[in-house]
Amino acid sequence: MKAASTPTLPPNPYLRSPIKKREDLAGRARELKTIRYYLSLTASGQSPHLALIGQRGVGKTSLLNGAESLAKELKLLPVRLDMNEQKARSLGRFWHDLYQTLALSIAKAGYWGGVQGTIYAELLRMINSRQPGSLEKAVMQIPYVFSCHQGSIDSLECPDALVVNDFEACLTELKSKGFTGLALLIDEADCLGKNLPLLQMFRNNFQIIENCSLLLAGTEAVFPALSEVFSPIPRQFHRIDIKPFARWSDTLELVLHPIPKEILKDVAPSRHVIEELHELCGGAPDEVQLYCHHMYRSVEDGSTKQMSRAAGLPRSPTRISVQFSRQYRRCCQRNRTVARQALV
Repeated sequence: MKAASTPTLPPNPYLRSPIKKREDLAGRARELKTIRYYLSLTASGQSPHLALIGQRGVGKTSLLNGAESLAKELKLLPVRLDMNEQKARSLGRFWHDLYQTLALSIAKAGYWGGVQGTIYAELLRMINSRQPGSLEKAVMQIPYVFSCHQGSIDSLECPDALVVNDFEACLTELKSKGFTGLALLIDEADCLGKNLPLLQMFRNNFQIIENCSLLLAGTEAVFPALSEVFSPIPRQFHRIDIKPFARWSDTLELVLHPIPKEILKDVAPSRHVIEELHELCGGAPDEVQLYCHHMYRSVEDGSTKQMSRAAGLPRSPTRISVQFSRQYRRCCQRNRTVARQALV
């Protein structure tokens, strides 16, 4: 007979997507402390750059969300780009996306009359039209360049001096209203590594601009490109390795943190189950979340009163798919390593 489900049980707290709120991010206290340290240097006038490096599914996007929250706390304006190969295909496409995002971020922060203001409207028109805009209203220069460009966006060039001028103008405006600087957060940065001219332009610009830091999140594949362009790399980028949890106590925090305190004793899995889960998943946060999602479901549907690996997953297709996923990723990792060694 099935156990009766708990009537006050809240919705499943184990997400199958990146964590959005910093307070919900478990097991990453050390990484967040490091990010806070370097962003505080940005707020004080320096421009350190960070590279969050880790395999897919390890939680880089969640940590980047946490970094965005820290930036706001330190009065840095976060400008967030989620990259793909299309956006990084050419300099013109990249700067087109960046300037739209930069203009929106500043307008949403209440500058230039906000998102309903005439300045923001003129910037959007210049960025997206092929008709010369009003230079008098061009609070940034590159949008005016966009408006005058008649060819393909892929052929557009954005002079370094104008990019630097635009960012410095934005920072002057931000500082006048209480902001301390700007943090440019770029997810899926592997795409940037495939466009060395774009990385070189990054180097030229962001070595000059003060109170502005880059935070790039990507896999190991992006770091050789960064090392080649931003040489010597230790001086340009501080690398933060995002790895599966080595300590089972981090997995413990990941499992217990989302459960409301009022039902924690009744619903949470035992310490032994969490230790088994840590071993089974190798400390991989995405896999632990997946297991916990289904274990919590077993409590929701009344199959069990307490989250239990035995009740939810041991021989289910979910476990097989998780194990296959891990094996597949390891195989891909080995193939990439062999390919790199062959090129060398």
